[in-house]
Amino acid sequence: MVDEATSVCRELGERDEVCWTTMIVGYSQSGREVNALVLFNDMMAENSRPDNYPISVVVSVCAKLTSLGIGKVVHGKAFRIGIECDLLVSTAFIDMYNRCGEILDTWSVFV
Repeated sequence: MVDEATSVCRELGERDEVCWTTMIVGYSQSGREVNALVLFNDMMAENSRPDNYPISVVVSVCAKLTSLGIGKVVHGKAFRIGIECDLLVSTAFIDMYNRCGEILDTWSVFV
């Protein structure tokens, strides 16, 4: 019922990190990965600061779509906000780089 949840979030007006994260996860889990990426972009455009969980979900979406370019942008954002070394986030980056065939990048995150 992602569409219904989207309507509720829109009615809230100003969205917080919990709303953003819930919607990103909902889109991701319902097979609407592109929508999850668009919503993450909207979240960043509103200067909301994601924590490790939405970052890891978005990186997992990038891994599923083998979207290396977007994944690298997200990696840069994770670095800038200081969560690239978080276990959940770094594991997602390892998976993404591996699925995209970027063995050197996989290794650099691993070590």
